[in-house]
Amino acid sequence: ERIGPKAFSQFSKLESARFYENLAFIDEEAFANCPRLSGITLPKSIREIKSRAFADCPKLMSIKIPEGIRFISDDAFAGSEKLTIYCEKHSYADKYAEKHGIPVKHMPL
Repeated sequence: ERIGPKAFSQFSKLESARFYENLAFIDEEAFANCPRLSGITLPKSIREIKSRAFADCPKLMSIKIPEGIRFISDDAFAGSEKLTIYCEKHSYADKYAEKHGIPVKHMPL
């Protein structure tokens, strides 16, 4: 299952999102430019977050990324300056956060 390109792009009233199990892919700009989006919890089934999927979400403060993810685009969170990634230590998401200078909180999910 996937959330397609620009599926929720520019939804001005969207504040948070929780996803169904079986979601594996979040496509390009799926949630880009959502000015009120503040929190995301991804299911264990997530595998990839594509280019600019959560870009330019100025209030995005947290995203919980499970251990099974295998790819996050370098610009997935571009312009979302308040973001903290919640993930397991030494996971792909943890290494991604370190590489991109994104604050991280370690936790079992």
